Amino acid sequence: TAETGSAQVGDEALMARHRLGSHCYSGVPRSAVIRMAQRHGCGLAISDDGMQSPDLLPDQLIVCLRAEDPWGNGRILPAGPLREGPECLQRADLVVWHGLDQGAPELPVEADERWVTAWYEVTVPELPPDREIGVATAIADPFRLVRTVEASGQDVGRVLTAPDHRQLPLRQLDPQMTWLTTSKDFARMAESLPENLDIRVVEVKLLWGDGGERVEQMLRSLAMARESSA
Repeated sequence: TAETGSAQVGDEALMARHRLGSHCYSGVPRSAVIRMAQRHGCGLAISDDGMQSPDLLPDQLIVCLRAEDPWGNGRILPAGPLREGPECLQRADLVVWHGLDQGAPELPVEADERWVTAWYEVTVPELPPDREIGVATAIADPFRLVRTVEASGQDVGRVLTAPDHRQLPLRQLDPQMTWLTTSKDFARMAESLPENLDIRVVEVKLLWGDGGERVEQMLRSLAMARESSA
């Protein structure tokens, strides 16, 4: 609802609701959340962590991989960044191979017809020329945002980070600076943002490369199938 906060549902759910304008449900187990959405008239649901929720029985499984570092140190949480190893790709209906370059990355040699490419178009907001710029973020790889901002030609004077999904210590943000953050971070911090802070969002848009039309066709086909069976 409009009154729901990040402490109740998490930052990603808030960001999805604000950005997409659609109903967003959060909770565990995922199968119970989907059933609740169905009771409210939902015909097509897109869930995260679907491969780690075997009770979901999804119609399609989509795996997203970062082209620049798809497997990290190759270890499973908490020793590494992975929820599953590379063998999980055998269960995927589509694999989205995405990068941050100005264009879709080349597919790896192991790719097959299930793989599609995508890339992120990053827009750094207009910034005042007379103020120091800082980056404030609580994402898994905070310095990825720093590198993105610096690649746009901006000098980053300070960096404030916190563990992924955690609240940033807003009191440590210098009000004499302009701060850049992500949409996910802003969805969380907007609940308690001091009025004297200048915080702006670095916008990110996913653009499809080779095979991207298959993802959209998959979603359209699923939606039409649900409508015809309703």
